[in-house]
Amino acid sequence: MRVLFLMDAMPCHRFLKEARALNDLGMELYMCYRSRGAATSKDADLSLFHKILKLKKRDWFQKNKVMNFISQNKIEIIHFHNYPDKLCYQVMHYNLDIPIIFDQHDLMSLQRVKFSKKKLKFEKYCHENADGLIFVTDLHKKKSQELYNIKAPTVVLHNMMPGNQAKIIPQKTEKLSDQDGKIHLVWIGLIINNESHHRYLIPSFKILTEAGFIIHIYPTRSKEYPKYKAIKNIVFHRQLSYNDLIKEISMYDAGLAIFNPFMLDPRRSEFIKYAFPNKVADYVFANIPSITLNNFQSMSDFVNKYKVGYSFDNLEDIKPDLIKKKLSSNKQKISDNLNNIFMDVNEQIKNVLLLYQKLIDSKK
Repeated sequence: MRVLFLMDAMPCHRFLKEARALNDLGMELYMCYRSRGAATSKDADLSLFHKILKLKKRDWFQKNKVMNFISQNKIEIIHFHNYPDKLCYQVMHYNLDIPIIFDQHDLMSLQRVKFSKKKLKFEKYCHENADGLIFVTDLHKKKSQELYNIKAPTVVLHNMMPGNQAKIIPQKTEKLSDQDGKIHLVWIGLIINNESHHRYLIPSFKILTEAGFIIHIYPTRSKEYPKYKAIKNIVFHRQLSYNDLIKEISMYDAGLAIFNPFMLDPRRSEFIKYAFPNKVADYVFANIPSITLNNFQSMSDFVNKYKVGYSFDNLEDIKPDLIKKKLSSNKQKISDNLNNIFMDVNEQIKNVLLLYQKLIDSKK
Protein backbone atom coordinates (compact mmCIF):
# COMPACT_ATOMS: atom_id res chain seq x y z
CA MET A 1 0.00 0.00 0.00
CA ARG A 2 1.47 3.36 -1.09
CA VAL A 3 0.79 6.09 1.46
CA LEU A 4 1.64 9.79 1.15
CA PHE A 5 2.33 11.52 4.46
CA LEU A 6 1.49 15.17 3.85
CA MET A 7 2.15 18.13 6.17
CA ASP A 8 2.06 21.90 5.70
CA ALA A 9 5.14 22.29 7.93
CA MET A 10 8.25 20.38 9.00
CA PRO A 11 7.55 16.80 10.18
CA CYS A 12 6.82 16.64 13.92
CA HIS A 13 7.33 13.83 16.45
CA ARG A 14 3.80 12.41 16.02
CA PHE A 15 4.22 12.42 12.22
CA LEU A 16 7.50 10.47 12.56
CA LYS A 17 6.18 8.04 15.21
CA GLU A 18 3.28 7.05 12.97
CA ALA A 19 5.58 6.73 9.96
CA ARG A 20 7.92 4.35 11.82
CA ALA A 21 5.01 2.21 12.98
CA LEU A 22 3.38 1.98 9.54
CA ASN A 23 6.70 1.37 7.78
CA ASP A 24 7.32 -1.64 10.03
CA LEU A 25 3.89 -2.98 9.13
CA GLY A 26 4.76 -2.98 5.42
CA MET A 27 3.38 0.35 4.22
CA GLU A 28 5.31 1.99 1.36
CA LEU A 29 5.64 5.57 2.58
CA TYR A 30 6.20 8.82 0.70
CA MET A 31 6.45 12.29 2.19
CA CYS A 32 5.51 15.80 1.11
CA TYR A 33 6.08 18.72 3.46
CA ARG A 34 6.61 22.46 3.48
CA SER A 35 9.96 23.85 4.57
CA ARG A 36 9.01 26.19 7.38
CA GLY A 37 8.47 26.11 11.13
CA ALA A 38 10.48 24.12 13.67
CA ALA A 39 13.36 21.98 12.49
CA THR A 40 12.93 18.23 12.25
CA SER A 41 14.24 16.27 15.23
CA LYS A 42 18.02 15.87 15.05
CA ASP A 43 17.80 12.09 15.07
CA ALA A 44 14.74 11.78 12.81
CA ASP A 45 15.08 8.86 10.41
CA LEU A 46 13.72 9.99 7.04
CA SER A 47 15.19 6.99 5.23
CA LEU A 48 11.95 5.07 5.74
CA PHE A 49 10.31 7.31 3.11
CA HIS A 50 10.83 6.06 -0.44
CA LYS A 51 10.69 9.58 -1.90
CA ILE A 52 10.33 13.05 -0.41
CA LEU A 53 8.85 16.20 -1.96
CA LYS A 54 9.84 19.45 -0.25
CA LEU A 55 7.67 22.49 -0.96
CA LYS A 56 8.91 26.04 -0.53
CA LYS A 57 7.22 28.42 1.90
CA ARG A 58 5.53 30.10 -1.05
CA ASP A 59 5.36 27.82 -4.04
CA TRP A 60 3.41 29.10 -7.04
CA PHE A 61 3.67 25.70 -8.80
CA GLN A 62 2.66 23.69 -5.73
CA LYS A 63 -0.44 22.08 -7.29
CA ASN A 64 1.45 20.72 -10.30
CA LYS A 65 4.29 19.44 -8.12
CA VAL A 66 2.00 17.67 -5.67
CA MET A 67 -0.22 16.14 -8.38
CA ASN A 68 2.79 14.94 -10.38
CA PHE A 69 4.36 13.44 -7.24
CA ILE A 70 1.13 11.59 -6.45
CA SER A 71 0.75 10.34 -10.03
CA GLN A 72 4.37 9.30 -10.56
CA ASN A 73 4.47 7.32 -7.31
CA LYS A 74 1.01 5.77 -7.73
CA ILE A 75 -0.14 6.96 -4.31
CA GLU A 76 -3.17 5.04 -3.02
CA ILE A 77 -4.01 7.10 0.07
CA ILE A 78 -3.12 10.57 1.39
CA HIS A 79 -2.55 10.89 5.13
CA PHE A 80 -2.53 14.59 6.04
CA HIS A 81 -1.18 15.78 9.40
CA ASN A 82 -2.34 19.15 10.73
CA TYR A 83 -1.58 22.05 11.63
CA PRO A 84 -1.74 24.26 9.42
CA ASP A 85 -4.76 23.02 7.43
CA LYS A 86 -4.47 25.14 4.27
CA LEU A 87 -2.53 22.58 2.23
CA CYS A 88 -5.04 19.86 3.05
CA TYR A 89 -7.87 22.19 2.03
CA GLN A 90 -6.10 22.86 -1.27
CA VAL A 91 -5.37 19.18 -2.01
CA MET A 92 -9.00 18.33 -1.29
CA HIS A 93 -9.86 20.67 -4.17
CA TYR A 94 -7.53 18.93 -6.65
CA ASN A 95 -10.37 16.50 -7.44
CA LEU A 96 -8.14 13.47 -6.91
CA ASP A 97 -9.76 10.06 -6.90
CA ILE A 98 -7.69 9.15 -3.83
CA PRO A 99 -8.92 8.95 -0.21
CA ILE A 100 -7.66 11.71 2.09
CA ILE A 101 -7.31 11.14 5.84
CA PHE A 102 -7.16 14.16 8.14
CA ASP A 103 -4.97 13.41 11.18
CA GLN A 104 -5.82 16.06 13.75
CA HIS A 105 -2.79 16.80 15.93
CA ASP A 106 -4.33 20.02 17.29
CA LEU A 107 -7.83 21.50 17.25
CA MET A 108 -6.43 24.97 16.72
CA SER A 109 -9.70 26.92 16.79
CA LEU A 110 -9.90 26.06 20.49
CA GLN A 111 -6.26 26.92 21.12
CA ARG A 112 -5.95 30.31 19.43
CA VAL A 113 -7.68 33.38 20.85
CA LYS A 114 -7.22 35.10 17.47
CA PHE A 115 -8.18 32.55 14.83
CA SER A 116 -9.04 34.09 11.47
CA LYS A 117 -12.20 33.31 9.52
CA LYS A 118 -10.05 31.91 6.72
CA LYS A 119 -8.26 29.47 9.05
CA LEU A 120 -11.58 28.48 10.60
CA LYS A 121 -12.89 27.79 7.08
CA PHE A 122 -9.90 25.51 6.38
CA GLU A 123 -10.34 23.65 9.68
CA LYS A 124 -14.09 23.17 9.21
CA TYR A 125 -13.76 22.05 5.58
CA CYS A 126 -11.04 19.50 6.34
CA HIS A 127 -13.01 17.96 9.21
CA GLU A 128 -16.23 17.76 7.25
CA ASN A 129 -14.82 16.64 3.87
CA ALA A 130 -12.06 14.20 4.78
CA ASP A 131 -12.67 10.57 3.83
CA GLY A 132 -11.44 9.52 7.29
CA LEU A 133 -10.16 11.19 10.45
CA ILE A 134 -7.64 10.30 13.16
CA PHE A 135 -7.72 11.89 16.63
CA VAL A 136 -5.18 11.98 19.48
CA THR A 137 -7.75 11.17 22.19
CA ASP A 138 -11.42 10.29 22.58
CA LEU A 139 -11.96 13.78 24.01
CA HIS A 140 -10.53 15.39 20.85
CA LYS A 141 -12.86 13.25 18.77
CA LYS A 142 -15.91 14.10 20.90
CA LYS A 143 -15.23 17.85 20.86
CA SER A 144 -14.60 17.87 17.10
CA GLN A 145 -17.89 16.06 16.50
CA GLU A 146 -19.65 18.68 18.59
CA LEU A 147 -18.13 21.49 16.52
CA TYR A 148 -18.36 20.00 13.05
CA ASN A 149 -20.61 17.76 10.97
CA ILE A 150 -18.28 14.75 10.77
CA LYS A 151 -19.68 11.79 8.85
CA ALA A 152 -16.49 9.98 7.84
CA PRO A 153 -15.11 6.99 9.79
CA THR A 154 -12.73 7.86 12.64
CA VAL A 155 -9.84 6.29 14.57
CA VAL A 156 -8.23 7.35 17.86
CA LEU A 157 -4.43 7.02 17.99
CA HIS A 158 -2.54 8.16 21.08
CA ASN A 159 0.76 10.08 20.93
CA MET A 160 2.69 6.89 21.66
CA MET A 161 4.82 4.42 19.72
CA PRO A 162 3.35 0.92 19.38
CA GLY A 163 5.06 -1.84 21.31
CA ASN A 164 7.04 -3.26 18.41
CA GLN A 165 8.50 0.21 17.75
CA ALA A 166 9.40 1.25 21.27
CA LYS A 167 13.02 1.25 22.21
CA ILE A 168 13.56 1.81 25.91
CA ILE A 169 16.61 4.02 25.87
CA PRO A 170 19.24 3.19 28.53
CA GLN A 171 18.54 5.34 31.56
CA LYS A 172 20.79 6.87 34.15
CA THR A 173 20.99 4.62 37.19
CA GLU A 174 21.33 7.41 39.75
CA LYS A 175 18.78 10.12 40.45
CA LEU A 176 19.83 13.67 41.29
CA SER A 177 17.66 13.37 44.38
CA ASP A 178 19.94 10.57 45.62
CA GLN A 179 22.71 13.17 45.82
CA ASP A 180 20.98 16.13 47.44
CA GLY A 181 17.72 14.76 48.89
CA LYS A 182 15.59 17.26 46.94
CA ILE A 183 12.83 16.39 44.46
CA HIS A 184 13.82 17.29 40.90
CA LEU A 185 11.11 17.88 38.28
CA VAL A 186 11.63 18.30 34.55
CA TRP A 187 9.77 20.25 31.87
CA ILE A 188 10.43 19.60 28.18
CA GLY A 189 8.90 21.69 25.43
CA LEU A 190 7.78 25.20 24.60
CA ILE A 191 7.52 27.97 27.22
CA ILE A 192 6.08 31.42 26.51
CA ASN A 193 6.35 34.92 28.01
CA ASN A 194 2.82 35.97 26.95
CA GLU A 195 0.60 35.89 30.04
CA SER A 196 -2.53 34.95 28.06
CA HIS A 197 -0.88 31.88 26.48
CA HIS A 198 -1.53 28.34 27.67
CA ARG A 199 2.25 27.75 27.79
CA TYR A 200 2.90 30.74 30.05
CA LEU A 201 4.22 28.90 33.10
CA ILE A 202 5.97 31.50 35.26
CA PRO A 203 3.28 31.56 38.03
CA SER A 204 3.07 27.75 38.01
CA PHE A 205 6.84 27.31 38.25
CA LYS A 206 6.99 29.86 41.08
CA ILE A 207 4.40 27.96 43.10
CA LEU A 208 6.29 24.68 42.68
CA THR A 209 9.78 26.05 43.35
CA GLU A 210 8.57 27.96 46.41
CA ALA A 211 7.18 24.66 47.68
CA GLY A 212 10.72 23.26 47.49
CA PHE A 213 10.98 21.61 44.07
CA ILE A 214 13.88 22.10 41.67
CA ILE A 215 12.67 22.39 38.06
CA HIS A 216 14.89 21.54 35.07
CA ILE A 217 13.79 23.05 31.74
CA TYR A 218 14.68 21.72 28.27
CA PRO A 219 13.12 24.39 26.03
CA THR A 220 12.09 23.84 22.43
CA ARG A 221 13.51 27.16 21.27
CA SER A 222 17.08 28.42 21.55
CA LYS A 223 16.47 31.83 23.09
CA GLU A 224 16.87 33.68 26.38
CA TYR A 225 14.15 33.45 29.03
CA PRO A 226 15.15 36.09 31.63
CA LYS A 227 11.81 36.01 33.46
CA TYR A 228 11.98 32.25 33.86
CA LYS A 229 15.67 32.28 34.75
CA ALA A 230 14.95 34.81 37.51
CA ILE A 231 12.93 32.18 39.38
CA LYS A 232 14.89 30.53 42.17
CA ASN A 233 15.53 26.78 41.69
CA ILE A 234 14.96 26.87 37.93
CA VAL A 235 17.75 25.22 35.90
CA PHE A 236 17.96 25.60 32.11
CA HIS A 237 19.58 22.95 29.89
CA ARG A 238 20.75 22.84 26.30
CA GLN A 239 18.71 21.25 23.50
CA LEU A 240 19.44 17.56 22.89
CA SER A 241 18.61 14.92 20.29
CA TYR A 242 15.55 12.88 21.21
CA ASN A 243 17.45 9.79 22.40
CA ASP A 244 19.88 11.87 24.46
CA LEU A 245 16.98 13.84 25.93
CA ILE A 246 15.12 10.72 27.07
CA LYS A 247 18.29 9.33 28.63
CA GLU A 248 19.07 12.58 30.44
CA ILE A 249 15.63 13.26 31.89
CA SER A 250 15.56 9.77 33.40
CA MET A 251 17.70 11.13 36.27
CA TYR A 252 14.85 13.35 37.48
CA ASP A 253 12.05 12.25 39.81
CA ALA A 254 9.03 13.27 37.72
CA GLY A 255 8.00 15.20 34.60
CA LEU A 256 5.62 18.16 34.54
CA ALA A 257 2.67 17.71 32.18
CA ILE A 258 0.81 20.96 32.74
CA PHE A 259 -0.40 24.09 30.99
CA ASN A 260 -1.24 27.50 32.39
CA PRO A 261 -4.12 26.85 34.82
CA PHE A 262 -4.73 30.59 35.39
CA MET A 263 -5.96 31.52 31.91
CA LEU A 264 -9.07 33.68 31.83
CA ASP A 265 -9.98 33.12 28.19
CA PRO A 266 -12.72 30.45 28.20
CA ARG A 267 -11.80 29.08 24.76
CA ARG A 268 -8.19 28.39 25.69
CA SER A 269 -9.27 27.01 29.07
CA GLU A 270 -11.50 24.64 27.14
CA PHE A 271 -8.67 23.65 24.80
CA ILE A 272 -6.23 22.62 27.50
CA LYS A 273 -8.73 20.10 28.87
CA TYR A 274 -8.29 18.13 25.65
CA ALA A 275 -4.59 18.68 24.95
CA PHE A 276 -2.36 15.60 24.99
CA PRO A 277 1.24 16.68 24.25
CA ASN A 278 4.08 14.36 23.27
CA LYS A 279 5.86 15.01 26.58
CA VAL A 280 3.57 12.55 28.40
CA ALA A 281 4.88 9.73 26.19
CA ASP A 282 8.44 11.03 26.54
CA TYR A 283 8.24 10.82 30.34
CA VAL A 284 6.94 7.26 30.07
CA PHE A 285 9.89 6.23 27.89
CA ALA A 286 12.27 7.91 30.34
CA ASN A 287 10.68 5.80 33.09
CA ILE A 288 9.59 8.79 35.18
CA PRO A 289 6.00 9.58 36.28
CA SER A 290 4.06 12.55 34.93
CA ILE A 291 2.60 15.16 37.27
CA THR A 292 -0.55 16.84 35.96
CA LEU A 293 -3.79 18.45 37.16
CA ASN A 294 -7.29 16.98 37.06
CA ASN A 295 -8.66 19.78 34.85
CA PHE A 296 -6.19 18.76 32.13
CA GLN A 297 -8.58 15.93 31.42
CA SER A 298 -6.84 14.03 28.61
CA MET A 299 -3.52 13.85 30.45
CA SER A 300 -5.18 13.13 33.80
CA ASP A 301 -7.25 10.29 32.34
CA PHE A 302 -4.16 8.78 30.71
CA VAL A 303 -1.86 8.82 33.76
CA ASN A 304 -4.64 7.42 35.95
CA LYS A 305 -5.68 4.71 33.49
CA TYR A 306 -2.16 3.39 32.92
CA LYS A 307 -0.74 4.29 36.37
CA VAL A 308 2.12 6.33 34.90
CA GLY A 309 1.85 9.44 37.04
CA TYR A 310 -0.09 11.53 39.54
CA SER A 311 -2.95 13.98 39.06
CA PHE A 312 -3.91 16.72 41.52
CA ASP A 313 -6.68 19.27 41.95
CA ASN A 314 -4.37 22.28 42.29
CA LEU A 315 -0.69 23.16 42.00
CA GLU A 316 -0.70 24.07 45.70
CA ASP A 317 -1.49 20.41 46.50
CA ILE A 318 1.80 19.24 44.98
CA LYS A 319 4.44 19.09 47.71
CA PRO A 320 7.94 17.53 47.68
CA ASP A 321 7.25 15.31 50.70
CA LEU A 322 4.04 14.01 49.09
CA ILE A 323 5.79 13.22 45.79
CA LYS A 324 8.64 11.56 47.70
CA LYS A 325 6.10 9.44 49.56
CA LYS A 326 4.31 8.46 46.36
CA LEU A 327 7.61 7.56 44.68
CA SER A 328 8.72 5.38 47.59
CA SER A 329 5.36 3.61 47.95
CA ASN A 330 5.07 2.92 44.23
CA LYS A 331 7.70 0.22 43.82
CA GLN A 332 6.48 -0.69 40.35
CA LYS A 333 8.50 1.03 37.64
CA ILE A 334 6.68 3.13 35.08
CA SER A 335 8.16 0.93 32.37
CA ASP A 336 6.34 -2.07 33.90
CA ASN A 337 3.06 -0.46 32.81
CA LEU A 338 4.18 -0.05 29.19
CA ASN A 339 2.69 -3.37 28.04
CA ASN A 340 -0.85 -2.17 28.76
CA ILE A 341 -0.20 1.01 26.76
CA PHE A 342 1.40 -0.91 23.90
CA MET A 343 -1.51 -3.36 23.68
CA ASP A 344 -3.91 -0.47 23.22
CA VAL A 345 -1.69 1.46 20.79
CA ASN A 346 -1.03 -1.66 18.69
CA GLU A 347 -4.79 -2.10 18.42
CA GLN A 348 -5.15 1.55 17.38
CA ILE A 349 -2.49 1.15 14.69
CA LYS A 350 -4.38 -1.89 13.34
CA ASN A 351 -7.49 0.31 13.18
CA VAL A 352 -5.53 2.84 11.08
CA LEU A 353 -4.61 0.06 8.63
CA LEU A 354 -8.22 -1.09 8.51
CA LEU A 355 -9.27 2.50 7.79
CA TYR A 356 -6.72 2.72 4.96
CA GLN A 357 -8.02 -0.48 3.37
CA LYS A 358 -11.67 0.44 3.82
CA LEU A 359 -11.18 3.80 2.09
CA ILE A 360 -9.12 2.35 -0.76
CA ASP A 361 -11.74 -0.36 -1.37
CA SER A 362 -14.49 2.30 -1.41
CA LYS A 363 -12.78 4.01 -4.38
CA LYS A 364 -12.60 0.84 -6.50
